[in-house]
Amino acid sequence: NPDALITATPDAPLILRFADCTPIVVYDPARHALGLAHAGWRGTVAGIAAALVQAMQTAFHSRPADLLAGIGPAIGPCCYEVGDEVVEAVRQSFSNPAALLPPGQRARRHFDLWAANAQQLQEAGVQQIEIAALCTACHPHWFFSHRAAAGRCGHFGALAMLRPR
Repeated sequence: NPDALITATPDAPLILRFADCTPIVVYDPARHALGLAHAGWRGTVAGIAAALVQAMQTAFHSRPADLLAGIGPAIGPCCYEVGDEVVEAVRQSFSNPAALLPPGQRARRHFDLWAANAQQLQEAGVQQIEIAALCTACHPHWFFSHRAAAGRCGHFGALAMLRPR
């Protein structure tokens, strides 16, 4: 599975599957280009959101200030309890890890994937970012959640496509 896809070709759909990980859609209205990324905790700490912006800059000469970004439904900071491996990776990858690791109810940390990916997009120069703030684990009637279903679930897809101009 690729972590990100980009295109400037109309009618070429970009499709990725999710079950708690964060869908990120980026559109460049100036260059009529599109990107879609899959950001789980590993992809997030590896900088997939910033890499998506960089790929669009390289391939399409996109300017980050022109980009419109959307962060779709994913497991929220309310439900995403993480262990020491994730906490350490977040601490090594972000300048303000405490803001991304709110405490949970049982002295464990939670990871805010929405805020972490928004921060990466902002640091890459994206100024217009919308966050759906819909937790997949809190809304099992709308979304599949790997965490809420203990791994016995399907996936939901994110599909994005450019229309011809």
